[in-house]
Amino acid sequence: MVSARFRFYEELNDFLAPQHRGREFSRSCARAATTKHMIEALGVPHTEVELVLVNGESVGFDRILHDGDRVSVYPKFEAFDVAPLLRVRDRPLRESRFVADAHLGGLARLLRMAGFDTLYDNGFHDDEIESIAGREQRIVLTRDRELLKRRTITHGCYVRALKAQEQFAEIVGRLDLARSARPFRLCLHCNAPLQPVEMARIVDRLPPTVRLRYRRFSTCAVCRRVFWEGSHWQRMNALLRATLGTGGEDRMAIPHAVSGQRIDVRPLGDDLPTARTVALFKSAQLEAIRMVLPAGKPVPVHQVPGEITIQCLEGRIELTFDGRRQELAAGEMMFLAGGVAHGLVGLEDSSALVTIVLGD
Repeated sequence: MVSARFRFYEELNDFLAPQHRGREFSRSCARAATTKHMIEALGVPHTEVELVLVNGESVGFDRILHDGDRVSVYPKFEAFDVAPLLRVRDRPLRESRFVADAHLGGLARLLRMAGFDTLYDNGFHDDEIESIAGREQRIVLTRDRELLKRRTITHGCYVRALKAQEQFAEIVGRLDLARSARPFRLCLHCNAPLQPVEMARIVDRLPPTVRLRYRRFSTCAVCRRVFWEGSHWQRMNALLRATLGTGGEDRMAIPHAVSGQRIDVRPLGDDLPTARTVALFKSAQLEAIRMVLPAGKPVPVHQVPGEITIQCLEGRIELTFDGRRQELAAGEMMFLAGGVAHGLVGLEDSSALVTIVLGD
């Protein structure tokens, strides 16, 4: 037997026995015990760990412990980037996709509402979740610590909150999801992509009052449900804005168009005062946005890496860039090179078509 000293930091202490929380303590280890084995033996799932230091050196989960080792274990860092120090992860996941266990159905629906591909079935068994996570590179969401200790699960989150909305806020905060949210692009019921649909194609499936009040619809090709921006949508929108912050406001859009689909970018006219900014489509190389600019409400100065075009569709807008100001009227367009800092303001209620080059 060997003996090592352990110290866990921040929220990782929640998993420890009370006498071990917030302090360094000694623990006997079997010969050839690894850091992962001992961390999980003490109750902490390895998926909750971001950095392990042994005697001050960053190590992986396969580091064998020796007599007298001092082990420091850290959760995700919020204040600074520790990526150059990490030894416990092969690589980050390029896309945040999830699989949720049987107790997190409400959370799964909210993540889908925010646009995150989330698999959920209340019949999923732990073996199936483990298999899906490995095969599809998904992050496991669960309140079962033992599930997260499984060897092949490399990315996972133990969900601490008990209510769905609180769980949603917790996961958005822990994984910094606000900037990558794309609300209302997935079906809440079956996780399939939603597609815009013309009213004429689904008019027989709409209640009479909906036919009179709404003009924009989307549908799911799997379950064939139809969605519109009614009171339920407004409540979901309010929840998303509260959770995602102001950065999510401009992304509250009917789903992106697909290849070959017609997109209406004609002036909004009488609908302009109540319209909102929407993302029309996004590919690996290009994004197009219809931006609504209420009179006097500025878009702060910012920059994007790729080239950008701004075409005024209606009204008048003022563009600020390179210390200059340029007014654009309906039908006029401005091109800016990548990296140019610029801001926008509507001189009157206006809308603009913005395209951004994303790829090289």
